[in-house]
Amino acid sequence: MTRPALHAMSALALAAACLAPRPALAQGKAAAETLFDRGRQQLASRQTEAACHSFEDSQRLDPGIGTLLYLADCYEKLGRTASAWATFREAESTAKAAGQAEREAVARKRASALEPRLARIVVSVAPGASARDLEVRRDGEPVVPALWGAPIPIDPGTHRIEASAPGRKGWSTTLDIAAKGGETKVSVPELALDPAAAPPAVAAPASPAVAPAAAPEPTGGSQRTWALVAGGVGVAGAVVGTLFGLQARSKNADASDHCRADRPTLCDAQGVSLGDDAKRAATTSTLAFAVGGVALAGGVALWLTAPTSRGAALALAPTAGSTSAGLVLRGGF
Repeated sequence: MTRPALHAMSALALAAACLAPRPALAQGKAAAETLFDRGRQQLASRQTEAACHSFEDSQRLDPGIGTLLYLADCYEKLGRTASAWATFREAESTAKAAGQAEREAVARKRASALEPRLARIVVSVAPGASARDLEVRRDGEPVVPALWGAPIPIDPGTHRIEASAPGRKGWSTTLDIAAKGGETKVSVPELALDPAAAPPAVAAPASPAVAPAAAPEPTGGSQRTWALVAGGVGVAGAVVGTLFGLQARSKNADASDHCRADRPTLCDAQGVSLGDDAKRAATTSTLAFAVGGVALAGGVALWLTAPTSRGAALALAPTAGSTSAGLVLRGGF
């Protein structure tokens, strides 16, 4: 098949895939809609925490600006001011990208109203601690070095700050963030050495130089493997040559029945066809015998010249005289 034809078939397959129904996607949207409706009902009946979980699951299955706005409002009702502010900001940027100016304005107004109430945490790191492979986490989530010393909005409540580094004792502290806002500062100290940590490896004193043992000579296993492969090809060539030789003989005998006895070169159409078949079979037989013979000879040569485990080997060397030429097998065991 030509390359343009392959491109055309690929384009058709892609178009068919795009036009085909997607039941999994449709089911995901249906589930998201069900969760969204449930969240609104839970919010109306003051089941605020359950409503937030429903909106979260709905947003995960089928993201939407309306779901983000409801989820942010739900967070605010729970007192999770930082989560509500961040979600309103996300809804604002998403609505702006979608060209929904009214929702963009609502989200911006709600986020701006929350900013004065935000509590923030500032994680600073001692200069000595930051020089090592220090890892800082807040409630199990990493605080990247770019945020060290920066005020980060955080929900009111209890939070845990941890620090760790290879070969050092871990450090942690627990903070109670008030809902009134403001900044809470925490400093990660230089971590103490951990005596239980494995000490660095000490290089052993150099030992007197010892001459390396001589590497064992190759046993010729790889060469013998190729010898067997070549021998197999030789045997296969002989089998194929024999089969086509028999076929040529049979075709030739059949062709003679369609030729004149006194002039064998005069044959009818079927006789000519059978004769041609006999010639082709004979040619194939000759080629198969030739290839098989070369492969078999090569296999024998490879086998005989492969080095032994004792390092000895046999070798074929050409020889020539005034009246003869040939190969001489030399070597020892």
